Amino acid sequence: MHAIHIVSGGTGASAEQIVRTVLAQFADAPISITVHGGIRDSRALEEVLRDLDEAGATVVHTLVSAPLREQLVRSAQRRGLVEIDLVGRLIDRLAWAADLQPVGEPGRYRRLRSEYFGRIDAVEFAVDHDDGRKPADWHMADVLLLGTSRVGKTPLCMYLAAHGWKAANLPLLREVPPPPELLRMPPSKVVGLTIDPARLAEHRNWRATQLGLPTPAKYVDPSEIERDIEDARLFFRRYGFAVVDVTDKPVEELAHAVMDRVKR
Repeated sequence: MHAIHIVSGGTGASAEQIVRTVLAQFADAPISITVHGGIRDSRALEEVLRDLDEAGATVVHTLVSAPLREQLVRSAQRRGLVEIDLVGRLIDRLAWAADLQPVGEPGRYRRLRSEYFGRIDAVEFAVDHDDGRKPADWHMADVLLLGTSRVGKTPLCMYLAAHGWKAANLPLLREVPPPPELLRMPPSKVVGLTIDPARLAEHRNWRATQLGLPTPAKYVDPSEIERDIEDARLFFRRYGFAVVDVTDKPVEELAHAVMDRVKR
């Protein structure tokens, strides 16, 4: 298997995306990718290169520091590694064209656009932690939404994520105890969602039709729906979680209600 090692003063995300874009042209290629981010001094760079034992490995780098680039090129040549510089020549060209010296600051682009990348990270977090997934990561969430099935947790999480909030959600099921990670969350970061039973019945009936579920079923039974909602309310009250009623409210109004109740 051929090894590609990405060396970057920042996260290495841009270089990795470029490499993976190119690799998409080679279906099922036996190639591994390892990212070495945060390389900002000579010692860190030498430690990375010293550990690359694969003769003929490819080193792709995006180092904005000219001395580090030069060190990497010399060291790669001594070790029989092929190095590909994704930024050096472009930096030199732009320095000449603009008659300016580059700042040479790793991660500068991401810092200048921190708000944008914060939203991207939040959206990825919401997708990865939808429907109760990865509870071990909940401590990193800005908010955890709780509620019965079809109460609108996922779209609300995605709307919050678009505003830079890392939101996870957990469906409450009477027959399934919540994971222990829930009770380790600060109550100030947990919000319960409730809804009018008749409206929830409409949502569930529509969903049942889409899935082709037989009716009547427990999922759409009015008495079961009322019990689901009441049990959820008791659960919220027992642990002191804030509650937002989602009945007939637009998602942007609900998002602001959640933000008002959560200490971020």
